[in-house]
Amino acid sequence: RTDPRKLDVTCCDTEGAVLARNTLLFTLLSDEGAEKIISNIWNIFYHMMLDETSLSLLIAQCRKLIPLAEKTLSEICYFWSLWLGTASFSSEQAKRFRENFREGIRNTREKLQDGFVVTSMRSAGPLAPVTFSAVDEQFRCFWSCGVTDDGSRGAENAKNVNPTFAFSASGDRFAVHYGTDPVSGFHFAESLASRGLELSDRSPSLVFNIVQAARHQFSAWCMAVIKRIQHSSASSASLVVRMYAG
Repeated sequence: RTDPRKLDVTCCDTEGAVLARNTLLFTLLSDEGAEKIISNIWNIFYHMMLDETSLSLLIAQCRKLIPLAEKTLSEICYFWSLWLGTASFSSEQAKRFRENFREGIRNTREKLQDGFVVTSMRSAGPLAPVTFSAVDEQFRCFWSCGVTDDGSRGAENAKNVNPTFAFSASGDRFAVHYGTDPVSGFHFAESLASRGLELSDRSPSLVFNIVQAARHQFSAWCMAVIKRIQHSSASSASLVVRMYAG
């Protein structure tokens, strides 16, 4: 058996909240049984609004990580502490937190009302024209309910603010970039081509197919990372991830 090529990756960002999210992602994938909660990990990393199960997982992970990192990863730990703190909000604080966050989403959405937002159609390659309406619909759906719509009932249960989107160097002021679109980092040309679509096709909605393709690719990436971690040891790590804030 050939040992996997060693990977040493440095994540560098001036925004500590970005690094805190990245670190959280890798720690979730490092835990035993991670392959069973990939759907929840997707929610935590990509959804602005969360269901109770995903939020509970996020809070539990922060509670576990803070004591391990408060002396070595102070910038990252600061944001984990902020996220964990939302679990102790009074009913009035929680209400204000939720209302302010939703207002931020609404204000951003209103700025994008005119025209189409089709940035992610580039992920469809030669079938990009087919996805013109679908990617705009998906984008607007995300900025309406805060989740990606794959045909499940997840949107109905996502009533809680995802604190990983709520804090940044700007404090608790809503600072999510107006162009944020969870599916833009994935490829869906192959998924669409496998359906036999042609350039002349105009399916009523390809949103579900696009989101499912993104989720499938994210799951495949997660499983690859999990496999790497499972075959690593403290003395011989095939995957090293470093965080640098600055």
